[in-house]
Amino acid sequence: MKRTVAYESAPFLVAATGAVLFLASAGHHLAEIETVGTVTAPLLAFALDGLPALGLVAGGRRLSGAFEPENSWRVLFATIAGSAVVTGVVALSILIRLGEGRPISEPTFQLLVGATTGAVAGFASGYFYAHSRERARRATKAMSTLAFTNSVLRHDIKNDMTVIRGRARVIADAEPDNELIDESARTIDSQVEEVLELVDSTSAIAETLSDDPDYGEVDLTTIVRDVLNHADGAYEATVTAELPDSAPIHANQAIRTVVSNLVENAVEHNDADEPAVHVTVEPLVEDVRLRVV
Repeated sequence: MKRTVAYESAPFLVAATGAVLFLASAGHHLAEIETVGTVTAPLLAFALDGLPALGLVAGGRRLSGAFEPENSWRVLFATIAGSAVVTGVVALSILIRLGEGRPISEPTFQLLVGATTGAVAGFASGYFYAHSRERARRATKAMSTLAFTNSVLRHDIKNDMTVIRGRARVIADAEPDNELIDESARTIDSQVEEVLELVDSTSAIAETLSDDPDYGEVDLTTIVRDVLNHADGAYEATVTAELPDSAPIHANQAIRTVVSNLVENAVEHNDADEPAVHVTVEPLVEDVRLRVV
């Protein structure tokens, strides 16, 4: 509980850091105006360390609600660490010069510039780092959700298709002499088989779209012949093919979905009076050409 409260206070602490640096800068340069008797130079100096500090205050407000509390805490840590590192380097350089006996002018201004610059740089780097972590987290969550949904849908669809297939066969068996019923039942059975194979291929499709798909040798002739067997009777079109004995390609079972969609689109977008689709598979020297006309 205490850690959660601390994480949630990160945007306020970032803004508070900017406010402290802004007030320190404003106080120092107001005193400098009285010391040097001019306004221009102190104002320019204030622009170097005071205005970036004010930007840090705005950054704290932007951080509020932008990320998960833990990532907001990372931004705060980067802001403080950046300020501490740069201020430390500036302070060390001043000490070295003092050790060498050299005169030091405006050490406070140098330290303020270092503190503010380091804080702003740290905030920027921390913000972009937190943003990348948030995107990665959301992507992982989306992938997990999609994988779960895909698994559930595949399970439910396969169960429903099995029921439909069973009912179609019952109807065909009940009216074996009725040609229309028998043909319709066989078409339903064929389409159910097509849906079941499509469901089984969804994992291959997802794998194909991943960064490391598992490809192997697949016979395109066998896949095309199987797709056309299911298409025969399912579409009101004449489907013919010219296929070699075999046509091995480097792919996975997702290629079946590609072939099925090409044939289906060729039928659906065919404006002839008697639609016809012709499929050819042609092995070339290094490739295999699939053509759907």
